Amino acid sequence: MPAEQSSWKVASWVTPQTEVTVDPIDASVSPESRTKVSDRIEEQIPQFIREDYPDFIQFIKYYYQSLELKGNPVDVIQNIDEYYNIDRLNDLVESTTASSGIATDATVIDVGNTRDFPKEGLVMIDEEIIY
Repeated sequence: MPAEQSSWKVASWVTPQTEVTVDPIDASVSPESRTKVSDRIEEQIPQFIREDYPDFIQFIKYYYQSLELKGNPVDVIQNIDEYYNIDRLNDLVESTTASSGIATDATVIDVGNTRDFPKEGLVMIDEEIIY
């Protein structure tokens, strides 16, 4: 055979077998570990605006906090995997009832179950919304 020609003959191919002995790492991300936009707003605003217009910074921060509440746009985008998790749809807690009476000057309302509720947000009682 001339030097510029070569040929390979493969009789059989054996695929190597690998056995995994370590448990896989949990790839799920908890909502608590995700970065919130509202926590990063101040460092994104120029220094002169932060110094001269602190109320504007608070306004923008509160605006993004409202978008991050459960069911609002930023929450849906960041937690889309949970919203499309079919296994959780049947047992999702969407409402609850008061477990005791509510006084007109109450600052705490005892309820039956808050499992899927956010740590902070809006409360709707009849037609009234409370933040």
